[in-house]
Amino acid sequence: MKILFAAGAMLALCAPAFAFDPTIAEIVANMKPKAMVDTRDVAALMKGSERWCYDEENGSCAWSDVYLDVSDAGPRVETSSEYWDDYNMYIVDKAEFQQDRYVCEYGYDWTPSIRLTRRSDGTPVNDRELDTFRVQLANNFGIDKPDCYDYLFVRADPEANTITLLQRTWSDFVKDEGSDTPVTLHFDAADANTLTLRAD
Repeated sequence: MKILFAAGAMLALCAPAFAFDPTIAEIVANMKPKAMVDTRDVAALMKGSERWCYDEENGSCAWSDVYLDVSDAGPRVETSSEYWDDYNMYIVDKAEFQQDRYVCEYGYDWTPSIRLTRRSDGTPVNDRELDTFRVQLANNFGIDKPDCYDYLFVRADPEANTITLLQRTWSDFVKDEGSDTPVTLHFDAADANTLTLRAD
């Protein structure tokens, strides 16, 4: 038994550094390409991931999400994106799960949460300058129809510790054709921290 235990320990040490945890691995095992991901599994992926990188190209994201908290009702998420070429903008938004399929925005006012950093050097925008941006965006804030999203499974890469989904957008539950976006879910914190935002 000691020999078997020692052999098992050696195998564990030789295993790849990256591997999905059991909850994520079970989701992946039950998925096939183009399969719909139901909201229970979406919630688990949100909880287990470090960052969702949309339309990833060579480690850069068109925008990204970090899920701060996920309940049975829905997630609270920090979304980051390029803003006016000169800034990165960060907002905290809320959404809700609907019909075991959709993640839906519902008009939560995220404008007080706005943070900005300068793309040139990463320094934060503060005080009156930040308040001006918040007021401008608050004046334009409003959602006529809720945006909802669903997700199709694309692939998993256990060695890279990533999963790729296809996000589809629905406006008032009518599909927004042409808006499908691949999103790479990163489960390793160090890897997620190297991702950048690009100005498209």
